[in-house]
Amino acid sequence: MKQDLAAYIGHGLRDLNPFFQWKVQNNSNRQTVEVLVSFRIDLEDKAPGIQDQFGTTLNTNYLQFEDVIAFYDPIQSDIQPGNYLRAIPFDNTLGIDRGQVDVTLKHLNRVLSAGKTDLQDFVQDSQRHDFNLNWDQHNLDQALETAKSLDRFGQDKLFMDFEKHESLIKTFTEGKQNDGVERI
Repeated sequence: MKQDLAAYIGHGLRDLNPFFQWKVQNNSNRQTVEVLVSFRIDLEDKAPGIQDQFGTTLNTNYLQFEDVIAFYDPIQSDIQPGNYLRAIPFDNTLGIDRGQVDVTLKHLNRVLSAGKTDLQDFVQDSQRHDFNLNWDQHNLDQALETAKSLDRFGQDKLFMDFEKHESLIKTFTEGKQNDGVERI
């Protein structure tokens, strides 16, 4: 039986109980499983001069940060990996190791925890001009190797499972319920 990647990530994040808000999105149009993450820091006063990536000046007493990681099959999906905090490619016909997903979720939690602290420092330091999360691929690779060496790396496979919608025309022309004729 194939295990659904999106459902597994949802259960994994619930078990991890992270400080950030999250949503798992099974995006059948893009052929991706996206993990949307968000956290907020409260500001003592409205921070003058802080702008988002689009140049909009902040006018609230909090700062909300959002980003996305994506699991995708490069053959099936046409995404721009640079638009994500991290885009994780894998062959969906072969699946992705459960251990890789587990380690990636734990790494995401560490990245966002460090990012929240870094964002608070950014707000207080008038000399800094920009803020970015730092996804350290080297640390993730080391964590994967450690999990494998300690036999804590699940090798059962997870797959992206997208609902297949039958063509409306095919439904009308081949459907027995309408006798092969479109009814209006």
